[in-house]
This record gives sequence, structure tokens and C-alpha cells, in this order.
Amino acid sequence: MENITPHVWNYHLSLLEGSPWRDIRLRQAANLAIDRNGVVALMNGLAKPAVGVVDPSSPWFGNPSFKIRHDPAEARRLLSAAGFTPRNPLRTKFIVATGGSGQMLSMPINEFIQQSWREVGIEVEFVPVELEVLYTCWRQGAAGELARNNNVTANNVAYVTSDPLYALVRFFHSNQIAPTGVNWSHYRDAEMDRLIDTALNTFDAAEVDRLMAKVHEKAVNEALLVFVVHDTNPRALGRNVRGYTQAQHWFQDLTTLS
Repeated sequence: MENITPHVWNYHLSLLEGSPWRDIRLRQAANLAIDRNGVVALMNGLAKPAVGVVDPSSPWFGNPSFKIRHDPAEARRLLSAAGFTPRNPLRTKFIVATGGSGQMLSMPINEFIQQSWREVGIEVEFVPVELEVLYTCWRQGAAGELARNNNVTANNVAYVTSDPLYALVRFFHSNQIAPTGVNWSHYRDAEMDRLIDTALNTFDAAEVDRLMAKVHEKAVNEALLVFVVHDTNPRALGRNVRGYTQAQHWFQDLTTLS
């Protein structure tokens, strides 16, 4: 038995001056090149393709107009329009973890995606580091010492998305840029700030959900991250168990169900 977990595996892209990812065509192409079903197969089925920060079942998903999918032909078209092809690829470096909590099969997944990107015209070199070093780079931001010294333009951290702060606010509000938060990309947008500020100043839960859905729509439409997969949380049940629904989180006990 399994269920989708509020946890996403993705890449945060630098939006600093000089980063290739300031071009939305390249951000969209990076998303369209990935065979997420292939990643799920690599995980023996214990994952689900991500089409955003949160799953479509979340009240914060909204209705993005940019559809995250596997479309290598469209990825090649976008890259070509930006001046890149498999023979003249976009070359860049990403910092990734060799393994650790929440990173699933970190290097195998990264290498699978690396090959998908290579086929459309994105050549990514990985800087593999221990997980705590990756977290340090995450907290320093794209302008931090680790990112600058390694000349990386993306950070691969997986994380929980169980509340609006963890899922959205800390990545997309301008006041969350290091050292105050983990807006690693240095993303700044007045409309995004307005949506988040309004949500943080209301006690109406339905209104918070509506505003967070608008935040998520904007993040997906602008392809601010490269979305890959969500975890699922498997649980073995006795054959006689009926009517059980797995919780949407791993924060639960391991009581035998019979």
C-alpha cells in the first residue's frame, strides 16, 4: 500500500546575472526533457512524476498553463530558439548530493536525468558532495561561496512540502534570499511577494489555499524549478486488511495492521 507524500525531488536554478536559467525557454526545456516515468521505474515504482512543487491533489496546486511533461521535441525546439543543440549544447554545472536523507537514489537519478538532458542539448557536469555540504550551499544561496567557487547554476535538494512555508514561501518570496531563507535562486517578483504577503496576513484558511494556488501556478508557469518526482511511502499490510488508506506522510508509527 502506498500514497503520495508531501516531498519533492527537484532542482533549484540560479537566476543571478550570467546564469543561463534566466531564459525561461531553457528552464522549460530542462523540464520537458525529463522522462519522469523512467525515473519512477528506476525507483521500482516507489515514486510519482512531479508536475509541480506539490501534487495535483493539493489545494495549493492551482491550474498552471505550462504543463510539466516529457516532450523532448519541444525541449529541442526551445533550446534551438535559444541557440543550443545537441552538437552545440548548453554547458553548465550542478551541485548534487552523493546520497542521504530524502535524496532517494541520488546519483542514479541524477545520471538518468543527465542523459535525458544530453539528448536534447543540455550538458550538465555534476559536482557531487556530501549531503550536509549540499545543505550548506542551499542555505548560502546561488551567490554563496560554495556555488561561486564551484561555478554551479543549480542545486539539487529534496524536501518536505507539507505546509505553505515549506512548500512555497521560503523559495519564492524575495525576503527569503540568503541569509534569511532558502530562496536559492535569488528569485524576485513583486506580484509573487504580494500574493505571499496577503496569504501570510489572513486567517481564512480557504483564502490562504486560493492564494497559495496562485503562487504555485506562477512558479510552474515560469518553470522556476526543474520538477522531477514525489516520494510515495509504501507500507506492507496483512492480506486480510481492508479499507485502509495510507497517510500522506511518513510521520507515523510502524504499528502492525491486522
